[in-house]
Amino acid sequence: MQTSQEHDTNPSDQMELRLWPGVAAISVQWLCWVALPVALPGPVAGIISAAGALAGGLAVAVWWAFLSRAPRPERLGFIALAAVALFVASRLVDESIASGMMGMLMWLYAAPVASLAIVVAAVGTRRLAARTRRNGINLSP
Repeated sequence: MQTSQEHDTNPSDQMELRLWPGVAAISVQWLCWVALPVALPGPVAGIISAAGALAGGLAVAVWWAFLSRAPRPERLGFIALAAVALFVASRLVDESIASGMMGMLMWLYAAPVASLAIVVAAVGTRRLAARTRRNGINLSP
């Protein structure tokens, strides 16, 4: 008979990650960011594209924090790691990028790329044990 501690650490008993909200958010985000300006050129499409890129980043963060079914240390740790990485990157980028678009250029480009990295890492490591997945996600670019 298994004790409750053995039952909790068995990888086959862990719930699988819920990936579809993250994949859907990334799909809409990249359609807004890349396809919309091509399909509808003009200033309105540019504004919607920028808003979609940032909103998609927020949607992926909400998915990962609340809807992904990942263990709590993994969820919180990766969001903290992403925040630290973005803060460090904001200090290291060239002045032209740091001040471009009234200081929003780096964030506009970082949100879709970071969101894509989170979702691709989650999809790529979805069948691994939590510890292995955590190491794989935390080492992804």
